[in-house]
Amino acid sequence: AIAAIVDKAGITGLVGNFLRVVARNRRLFAVPGMIKAFRQISADHRGEASAEVTSAHALTAAQQTELKATLKSIAG
Repeated sequence: AIAAIVDKAGITGLVGNFLRVVARNRRLFAVPGMIKAFRQISADHRGEASAEVTSAHALTAAQQTELKATLKSIAG
């Protein structure tokens, strides 16, 4: 079934083959974790850091711009 979905979605090459192998080994449940780990490894390799901002109310466009500029000046 996964092969049919992958083919219909036009997913080819390494990703298509990867999904087929994962399905064949009955590990589809682990794909979200694999994607998360890959994204983390890629971000680490690029030297990226993530941050989560919580505010008591929705920020205006000006506040968002100011926040982005401040974070960029701190983190580079």
